[in-house]
Amino acid sequence: MPKRKAGADVDDEEEPFQRGRTSGAGGTSGATDGGSAEPDAEVDAHLPTAASKKRAGKKQKKGAADEAWFTFLDVCPGEAVKFGSPLLEDEDGEALPQEIRSVRRLRQGDLEIGSVVLAAVRDVNEEELTLNLPFNLLGYALRAQVFEDASSEAGRQSLLELFPPGMLLVAVITSVMEKDGKKIRVEVSLRPSLANAGLTAEKLVPQMWLPATVSGDEEHVVKLDFGVEKLRGLVKKSELSKLASRPSPGSIIMVAVQAVNVAAGTVRCSLASSEPMSHALEPSLLKAGLLVSARVKKVFSGDENKVGAGLLTNFCGSLTGVVHLHHQGSAVARDGAAEVKKNQLVAARILAVVPGTPPVVHLTLLPHLLDWSAQ
Repeated sequence: MPKRKAGADVDDEEEPFQRGRTSGAGGTSGATDGGSAEPDAEVDAHLPTAASKKRAGKKQKKGAADEAWFTFLDVCPGEAVKFGSPLLEDEDGEALPQEIRSVRRLRQGDLEIGSVVLAAVRDVNEEELTLNLPFNLLGYALRAQVFEDASSEAGRQSLLELFPPGMLLVAVITSVMEKDGKKIRVEVSLRPSLANAGLTAEKLVPQMWLPATVSGDEEHVVKLDFGVEKLRGLVKKSELSKLASRPSPGSIIMVAVQAVNVAAGTVRCSLASSEPMSHALEPSLLKAGLLVSARVKKVFSGDENKVGAGLLTNFCGSLTGVVHLHHQGSAVARDGAAEVKKNQLVAARILAVVPGTPPVVHLTLLPHLLDWSAQ
């Protein structure tokens, strides 16, 4: 897959995308020619919103102040960040990966097949979901990639009923279509078997936040399928009362690992992800959606327009992640400080994992994503 040339396609600050909209059974799922979402007026009411902002010196688009925006992604361009390079030392003598001197947003040209990202349902019809991806990108999930077995009875359910606009999900990049050397359409899968690839009962860690398919129920519990051989989950029916509607077989829900019986291959789960993980993890086990405890190692101030601003962090052992300026939000360090500073410990959620050696990991500190629970 061709790589984007260095320095190419440095565009102006983009606008954040909305939580989602409904097109109805006969609606369209958005444009497929291009990778950025166009603004909608509707927004899911329970999420924070913000007016779109433009870079200093640029005239604000007429009417933009009146639009309701979903602040999952409020982005600006930045300079390249390179991972896995030789180490240098900062002013305190601490080792830092070479050339990580700024934080850039994730671009469509950066996406690789196998990337795992957070997504929000934008548009729905019976054949396809249109999803808002990190940093104002769009992804498309065909019906066959929404269910583990699209030919089953569960796979014939209405997408309009299962996926309300604004629903947060974990998506895996399965295809990146190109035209004239430019990536123009990103296709994704919501199947837990792909999102949870590489996991086993032995590798599961408490508080992992993972997608699972409802596979059936017993007297007091609902059975879950993680798409992993010899592994099944159980969640109490009493917890399902917290959801807007009870999930039907074939539905995908997000659950937090509470305890694992390796011998039996069973996982006790809950519907809330509130405790950040601090366990050391292998890079191959990183998944979008995991809530982690991260230590700020470097604060980048960026240029005069804040381009390149953000945080460099370490988490789950020696893993490295970056936080773009607009994903710091109004986050407060866990020790109560009003501004995140070097060496402070913060709760962060993994926004995207792009395969590589090591992988490129984007984190978010936005409060409404930190508080993500099953919907």
